[in-house]
Amino acid sequence: MKPAIDYEKKTSTFSANTSKSDLIDELSNKFGSKVSHRVLEQRKKNQLCLKGREDIGLDVNSMVLNKNENEPNPEAIVQNEENGKAFEDILPPQKENCLSVKEVYNIEDVINTKIAALIKTFSKNKQPNDIIKSEYLKGVVKNSWNNMNERIIAIYLDVLSRLYQLKASQMNKNNPIPDLEDEEMQTAFMDTYTQSSLVKSKIRRVMGVKFKDKMTVHAIILMIILNNFKPVEINHLTELLKTSFVKLKKLIEVVGCYIESFKNPDRTVKKTFVLKLPLNNLKESKFKRRATKNNTF
Repeated sequence: MKPAIDYEKKTSTFSANTSKSDLIDELSNKFGSKVSHRVLEQRKKNQLCLKGREDIGLDVNSMVLNKNENEPNPEAIVQNEENGKAFEDILPPQKENCLSVKEVYNIEDVINTKIAALIKTFSKNKQPNDIIKSEYLKGVVKNSWNNMNERIIAIYLDVLSRLYQLKASQMNKNNPIPDLEDEEMQTAFMDTYTQSSLVKSKIRRVMGVKFKDKMTVHAIILMIILNNFKPVEINHLTELLKTSFVKLKKLIEVVGCYIESFKNPDRTVKKTFVLKLPLNNLKESKFKRRATKNNTF
């Protein structure tokens, strides 16, 4: 005959109304690793910061909580990809059923009229060497500096390349874009390609992956227009942004360009990108686009 053992009845510390996330947090707190403890502690701090900002009337929904200044909000990216809109925020509108590649993009969707006006004023009575740092861009506009449209594009591209290369530690300095004296232009570019984010309980300027991609897409389109829609050597783009072809390849195709390779007489391979119809449909365009205007300011 087996002895009867009176086991103590244990009741769960969790009620039926305990949410799944609270249950996971409690288990992580009791049995998790040091890393999970740090993640849980940081999440609680962020919740307290947001609550404090709600109490003083700040719009916390417009803020992005990032652990790393150079990373975008991962939840936002997943949501965008699920909706088929991964590139909607970085790709300018495309004109449908256009008869020429010159009609595909409207330059005002890349360079807004405010920045164009600032560049016009800033470049008055100046020469390429006074403003532009890129040797490639200096050569492109050397004989067409009086063409205001090309001048604006070249200066915009040059400033864009300097902004693209900024480090996170430089982002919150006064006038962070190097060698750009005009404060209004500094502010206009920073407002276009960065955002305010809550980082370590402080509101800071950050440039996530989305903004890097947006700058790359804009640079590709502007280089095509500046080169009069002729093939552009990819090495000019990689040198301008100081990045690799691997990182640029997908975005070049997203814009609608085709990548072509040619063998030089010395057997080296030259790669170019060119915009031509029909557009490269890599991205499976799912967006309704408004009609565009001519590429002039």
